[in-house]
Amino acid sequence: MRKIDANIFITHLWAIFFNTKNNIHRIIEPILHTENITTPQTFILFAVKQHYIKNISGVCREMNINQGNASTMCKKMEQAGLIKRERSTEDERIVTLSITEKGDEILNRLKQKMDMFNEYCNELPEEHMKTVIKGLNQFEEILKNFIFYCEGIK
Repeated sequence: MRKIDANIFITHLWAIFFNTKNNIHRIIEPILHTENITTPQTFILFAVKQHYIKNISGVCREMNINQGNASTMCKKMEQAGLIKRERSTEDERIVTLSITEKGDEILNRLKQKMDMFNEYCNELPEEHMKTVIKGLNQFEEILKNFIFYCEGIK
């Protein structure tokens, strides 16, 4: 088997990333627009609801943004009635996040709108889905290994 040139591989990856990002944007943005919510806000709502993000530090970590930006974003979300921020009584530096009823209702409506995509995916051949998942998992592993590689040469 002939090895693919790394430059060609990277060029294909960038093209795939660009097209995938644009296609996801075309699917998601109209849905988010109807709810007057941004993609990062949707991620925070979903992650808070799933208890994946519990505080401002979690927002910083998962979105790779600084404390000030995370705080500002969450403050705006609180003002919009999407989340609730509470300072810890034990350590005032810690601000815990919880989803409000309004935030939960928005997520439920978004889920209903995304169910069409789920229906479409249910029609895909199982082998096709497995191949995509396997390829994405392999790519994620490549990225993780590259990060470790880069951190090792600092």
